[in-house]
Amino acid sequence: MRPGELASGLLRFRPDFHPHAMSLRTPLTLLLFAAVPAAAQNLTLDISGASAVLVGPNDCTLTSTVNWRIQVTGTACSDLTLWVTSQTTCSTMPAAGDKVLGPVTQSTWLQMGQGSFSLPVTELPALNGGNCPQQGLDQTMRVCGYAKYNALACNGNTDVEVKATQPPTITYDTKAPAVPTIDSVVSLDSALKVNFTVDSDTSQVGVYMGTDPAVLDLVATGLASSGSIRVDGLTNGTLYYVRIYAEDAAGNQSARSEQDFGIPEHTYGFFANYQKYNGAEHGGCSVAPAGACPLLALAWMWARRRRRGAPGLAAAAALAVAPAAWGQMQRPAGEVGTERTMAVEVKLGGYKPLIDEEAGLTNKPYQETFGDNPMILFEVSGERELFQAMGTASVGLSAGYAEKVAPAQKDSGEAASESTMLRVYPLQVFGSYRFDYAAITWGIPVVPYVKLGLHYDIWSSTKGANLESTADGGLALGGKLGWGFTGGLSLLLDVFEPRLARDFDTDAGVNHSYLFAEYHYADVNNFYSAGLNLSGRYFMFGIAFEI
Repeated sequence: MRPGELASGLLRFRPDFHPHAMSLRTPLTLLLFAAVPAAAQNLTLDISGASAVLVGPNDCTLTSTVNWRIQVTGTACSDLTLWVTSQTTCSTMPAAGDKVLGPVTQSTWLQMGQGSFSLPVTELPALNGGNCPQQGLDQTMRVCGYAKYNALACNGNTDVEVKATQPPTITYDTKAPAVPTIDSVVSLDSALKVNFTVDSDTSQVGVYMGTDPAVLDLVATGLASSGSIRVDGLTNGTLYYVRIYAEDAAGNQSARSEQDFGIPEHTYGFFANYQKYNGAEHGGCSVAPAGACPLLALAWMWARRRRRGAPGLAAAAALAVAPAAWGQMQRPAGEVGTERTMAVEVKLGGYKPLIDEEAGLTNKPYQETFGDNPMILFEVSGERELFQAMGTASVGLSAGYAEKVAPAQKDSGEAASESTMLRVYPLQVFGSYRFDYAAITWGIPVVPYVKLGLHYDIWSSTKGANLESTADGGLALGGKLGWGFTGGLSLLLDVFEPRLARDFDTDAGVNHSYLFAEYHYADVNNFYSAGLNLSGRYFMFGIAFEI
């Protein structure tokens, strides 16, 4: 932000807060307050609530209003003097070259308690009476105040000095930061990313760019702390010349850097690769605005009964999943603990969608983009238990998330400098059966189970610097229906620590805890129609609780 661009009366904070915490803007106002502090200190000074202000090269016409306030009890023994000094500390009186704001006589400051003085920027001690601005200056000045008083009568021996222990500062800065260095210009799709190095005094960087090295326009600015600036809206295959400048918090600009250049280059994200190889999926959100793209949120709200027969929210949840006509579940003979009504699972596994098996593809877009490694799939599920005699029958819902990120590809097939991502959100409604009778009745800890369900998997593919947006034209979105079968084995943990399991049930209402491994066979391809094939054959591992 340039000096003079802020509205009247605003102060701008400097990021390094060296002593350069704020810059003054129209009209420049320094508010110096005095309060009654702890111990013997009776004068505190600050600048509009801050400890420092910054004056830039465009502030020469500004005038500040210096306000003072002091409160002591007793007799004033000297004038109250306020001044601005270039010295590193505040003494008891102004030195040669200091700007004296004016004394307040001892007969009035104790009664007045507050007042004000004007301070033109042109009269700051750093300028030594010279013209403003003076280039190449970076000097910090201090606002000082001093007076003496006595609780009884002034005698020179027991008079108390009143001054600020931490005077506020005013920094006059017209010294431009060092010329920045362009480290690299990275080719992106319809864009260039300029990586740079700047010195610590730089707050922002500007980029000049154009196709004619003699005529470069300012096309972008950004924070120096980012280390790079991306310029979008460029033409692929066109040579662009680049220079940058550095600017500090006071608005001082450096000279432009040495010239560099870059050529934007078209790249392919995953979905563009898929379509390039004759994929039949169109991607329902490929041209939609970012707000139309999915933000999947799944809430699974379960409640439980902590004691057998105790009413609660679990009863309402049960009615939402199972008809009341099914009545009270029959439990295995001899089963102890609180009543089981539902189960919760958390699991993780490697999922590689069978995208490359789509009929009609001329190449393997998933493998070419992401390699042979699977996506990491995380899932949570909840089940409502309906039957508990010779095993447990349930119905349930599950939701998951998987993603894979890799470099996009250039036309040449080489890896690009921007990324592409594929996300999959598997949703499933299913029925399950667990043969847990032997585990609960005889303590055999292995519980086999099966699940059969319907899938709806939401998917999205993105490309570019911001994988959440459509800025790079790489967004596609869709959903696929299908079915799946799961077979697994659970290990009942209760048999290893029965007492701990009983305490867990008594205290938290968790009847049984399991570790499990399961194999998924899922065909998610709109029931064998053309398009993106999200089917998979994969293992999952996790932990389950019955409550």
